[in-house]
Amino acid sequence: MQYTPKHEPGRTRTMTAATDVIGGRLVEITGDRAVSHATPGSTKVCGIAAFDATQGFPVTVHTLWSGVHKVLAATPVTAGDRLTAATDGKVAPATATDHAYFLAETSADTDALVEATMI
Repeated sequence: MQYTPKHEPGRTRTMTAATDVIGGRLVEITGDRAVSHATPGSTKVCGIAAFDATQGFPVTVHTLWSGVHKVLAATPVTAGDRLTAATDGKVAPATATDHAYFLAETSADTDALVEATMI
């Protein structure tokens, strides 16, 4: 028996926007192959929306299995912070009990882009 994955890590996927989404924001699974902006502390984050998409329309999602991403900070971030999902698909420093998705490589102010690598 052979096995080939349906989607390979580090690649993009086409999903359906369950709500309006903004490109560059974290998205989470909210239905069958459907995504919305990630919510604070989410453990369902699957990637980053590649572009703005209206509810019900296709959206490309960059999966989070590798690489360095530029994500929008909901609060100030310091290089070296572990980052988790925050309001509206942004990121914020993680607490010891949060699910962290990234390690900040740069510092950023609120509503500024932070470069972060997947962890």
